[in-house]
Amino acid sequence: MARTSRVLRTPTGFTLVELLVVITIIALLIALILPAVQSAREASRRSVCSANMRAVAQAVVTFESHRKQYPAVIDRNPAAATPNADGSTGYSWIFMVLPYMEQQQIFDAVSLGTSKLTAGPFSAAATSGATPVAAEGIPILGCPAYSEGKTTSGAAPGLALTNYKAMAGVFVTSVAPGIPGVSGTQSQTVVPGAGLVQFAPEGPGTAASRLGGRQSSVVDGITNTVIAAETREPGYSCWVDGASCWVVALRPFTNNPKNIKGLWMPPVKGLSGLGVGGDTTPWLPGWRGTTWSWGPSSNHTLGIALHAFGDTHVAAIEPNIDGLVYASIASRAGDESELLSQ
Repeated sequence: MARTSRVLRTPTGFTLVELLVVITIIALLIALILPAVQSAREASRRSVCSANMRAVAQAVVTFESHRKQYPAVIDRNPAAATPNADGSTGYSWIFMVLPYMEQQQIFDAVSLGTSKLTAGPFSAAATSGATPVAAEGIPILGCPAYSEGKTTSGAAPGLALTNYKAMAGVFVTSVAPGIPGVSGTQSQTVVPGAGLVQFAPEGPGTAASRLGGRQSSVVDGITNTVIAAETREPGYSCWVDGASCWVVALRPFTNNPKNIKGLWMPPVKGLSGLGVGGDTTPWLPGWRGTTWSWGPSSNHTLGIALHAFGDTHVAAIEPNIDGLVYASIASRAGDESELLSQ
């Protein structure tokens, strides 16, 4: 009788249970690794952003060392300056420190031209080679966490953008506040409670004034006074435009606060403008016919924004900072007792 032999074959594939186990393990590994990767990326972005801001602050400090005064926010009378408007704005503080940011060629192309800065930054004379200076991108002026491109959008699109703006003071006003040291039309329309890089005092008529305050006027100390803050404003952020290269510390006021021996009256506690803004609740609505969605702000995790100080150190500040503390580091001579913990 013939005997039939059977060959027992070992299965070569995975069972369903084994596949589910492998998938579960992979999912767990991804869940463990992904936050670490994202954290590493954010740390890298913040490191680059910090280095950029430190370089900008160093340029401002070097400018002051050579000229014995800080650059002004805008190089001419700020009373009538309108953002992104040809003939109604002036050159920014960033433009003035270009030679100390290894951008001498751009500065010379404009300042040595036929107009020699008398024409505005959006004029036909303001070119770097064949490129309008307002479209000339400066790499270190961009935060790598900013996700909306390297040029402005909105009402005036396509202009080279900066994510770093001068902290020009404490608050915005449209009514004369009667603060000592702030006089004339400027106090009625621009920014009292001046910062380290401030709006220059007005000269006679509409004469340009390309220098701001002296280091001796920084009574609060350069270590405690902000030069520049991050911003995520997409529209009014062209780096060469002095009328839009600034922010202030507090939200816009209806009733102007006054600094009386280091105390703000009415109290500004809880009124920080850091991280305040957006399309539905803009930070600065109706400013000379323009609306700025964001003031001091960033795209970093948790809304943390980097700030460069007068000694060039950079600090990350959370959006829940108290308004009084924020006001104290925004003003160069406020005599406030509250300071940012380093």
